[in-house]
Formats: sequence, C-alpha cells, structure tokens
Amino acid sequence: MTEHKTAGYYFKKRFLKNKPAVFGLIFIFICLIISILGYLIMPDDTTNANNSMLEIKKEEPIFKTQVLKVEKNIHIQNQNFFTNFWNGKDLKYVEKPFDSLKFNDDQAQVKVYFKNGRGVLTEIVSYA
Repeated sequence: MTEHKTAGYYFKKRFLKNKPAVFGLIFIFICLIISILGYLIMPDDTTNANNSMLEIKKEEPIFKTQVLKVEKNIHIQNQNFFTNFWNGKDLKYVEKPFDSLKFNDDQAQVKVYFKNGRGVLTEIVSYA
C-alpha cells in the first residue's frame, strides 16, 4: 500500500528549498518581535520617545559634550511593567548639555551649550 502525505508536508518541503522565501519569513518574524517589544528595546524609552536635547540635536554623530542631570521638582509615580511597555516612562531628570560649570557655596552656575557659541545662557542650579 502507498503512503499518502498531507499537502502541508509538500508545502514545507518546497518552501524550505526556496532560500529567499525562508529569509523573508525570518525577516518578517524579526520585524514582528521588534515591533512588539517597542519601548523595551529602544534606546530612548521615554514617553513618546521625547528625550531630545534641542541644543545638540543637529550636531555630528560623533559629537561629545558634558550633560548635567537636574532632578525635576515633581513626583513621578512608579508605573507597572505593562504601562512602561505600552507608553514608555517619564524621566526623573532634566538633561542639559553645558560648556562650563562653577560651584559657589550651595549653588552651581551652568553655562549651557549653544551651537556656534552665539548665545550664552547661564542658569543657577541649587543643590543640596
């Protein structure tokens, strides 16, 4: 008696011989995983991926500067895993790139970075 094989067997056998189709299916699965994981794997996991420093946004890719992290004066609630997964999380700090930093008693004087050095903004930051 002859053995009958299902259509799925023949489909799988033919599909696995087609290298571009297998590569395409693997690529689709990788894209699917990346789209599902979203905020968990991206470098900027803030809400709406909005952790940009406008002062240095148009600099060259290898540009380096110092960044001052100042804690926000608002209370940020701890969010559960699924909220962070879906919406991202709020930062506890404001980040500012700066050129120079001077300490006076209980305050720090920060010269904020501006491209081309045309503007000079000095902020007073209190620390404890």
